[in-house]
Amino acid sequence: MFELRKILGYLKPQRESSPTTRVLAALSRSRKHVTFIQIGSNDADYGDPLRPFIISHAWHGTMVEPVPYVFARLKLKYGAIPNIHLLNCAIAEESGSKDFYHLVESNDVLPKWYDQIGSFYLETVLKHRKYIPDIDSRVRKLSVACITVSQLLEQESRGALDLVHSDVEGFDHHIVKSLLRTASRPAVFIYEHLHLTSEMKESCRVDLQANGYVAVEEGANTICVQADQMLLVRAMS
Repeated sequence: MFELRKILGYLKPQRESSPTTRVLAALSRSRKHVTFIQIGSNDADYGDPLRPFIISHAWHGTMVEPVPYVFARLKLKYGAIPNIHLLNCAIAEESGSKDFYHLVESNDVLPKWYDQIGSFYLETVLKHRKYIPDIDSRVRKLSVACITVSQLLEQESRGALDLVHSDVEGFDHHIVKSLLRTASRPAVFIYEHLHLTSEMKESCRVDLQANGYVAVEEGANTICVQADQMLLVRAMS
């Protein structure tokens, strides 16, 4: 929790919704135009915290999704919106191509999130076997085009970047580390910690704190806010 209580001090907690929703609502209120990058967008439907704000508040941003059939659904939702740019690629340590594992598209009775577990790490996909017993036969290996975090920011972040949202099934620690090595410091950074080892989680925590962020965990995600953004910090409580 990055000593969040010390920073909050006298500030009273809000009573509405979840920390993520409160922070995103506060971000939207505090800026005329919110600019975001979302890495691992899926089709921006199930469980996406950004969608209501993108639609209702006309946020500007870039959405990244590597799996072709999922990207096609994402394009159906956002392809006609001029302030949204869609990228069918993955974010990696180096640009080029890299093997990526995902589940084949299916009309079978599967968990609603089955198409969200694509990853560079095969073991991350297969550990969902208890929910999908025949998962081994459903996995496909795909060679995906990749760019780096710095390339993504250079291409897509023109001016201030308010928010980065990362949901990349175990690769989020790399997104955290790479982002902090750039000059970009978004006011809000949300990343999935669910598939990170305890060492990865701690390393991210230390690096984010050293770079001026406070954070709370909510479910599978960690929500980070720049400590000097007091309106947003208050919304976390």
